[in-house]
Amino acid sequence: DGIRDIGVTGVQTCALPIYSRSRPEHAAAEGQERSLNDAYDIAGTKMLHPGDPNGGAGNVCNCRCMEMFVEVPIDA
Repeated sequence: DGIRDIGVTGVQTCALPIYSRSRPEHAAAEGQERSLNDAYDIAGTKMLHPGDPNGGAGNVCNCRCMEMFVEVPIDA
């Protein structure tokens, strides 16, 4: 969880390198933006980050998704 543990305030965005083999449900999640403690919705499955074991093997194995973090200024 790293960034969540050090108290950074911001948002996370699901980013997917688009390949011809990308899972349709992962491609549909491209661009989801969440607060740091909220889960992404991957075809109805809640995942805190790419590789989250709560996603099950069908969402985790050979997944190429990544997430980006954008720091939000405290006074924003």
